[in-house]
Amino acid sequence: MKNYYRQGDIILIPVEKLPRKATQLYVGKSYVLAKGETTGHRHLLVADEPETKIAILKDKKGRMYLKVENGKALLTHEEHKALEIEPSFYIVRREREFDYFADMTKSIED
Repeated sequence: MKNYYRQGDIILIPVEKLPRKATQLYVGKSYVLAKGETTGHRHLLVADEPETKIAILKDKKGRMYLKVENGKALLTHEEHKALEIEPSFYIVRREREFDYFADMTKSIED
């Protein structure tokens, strides 16, 4: 069983494989997964080893996927402990909350 990772409002959920028709948005050494609107803080994913590559993809429904290969990556944020991300495929989710008074779901941002 592979690890799930959670840092604030970002959750990385392991998946067996990437969607076949996902569009590749980025390949490189660092990527901002999310940025706070109020504070400007960011969830930054950085290659932890020289040979590590990070790929960001999106499927037709707009879901974001992450591929970490050839080594580990580090997920950092100004207000959270850094997480060491193992090589694998992940779906990237933002935590949401349901507001019963407004009868709506909204994204949580830290």
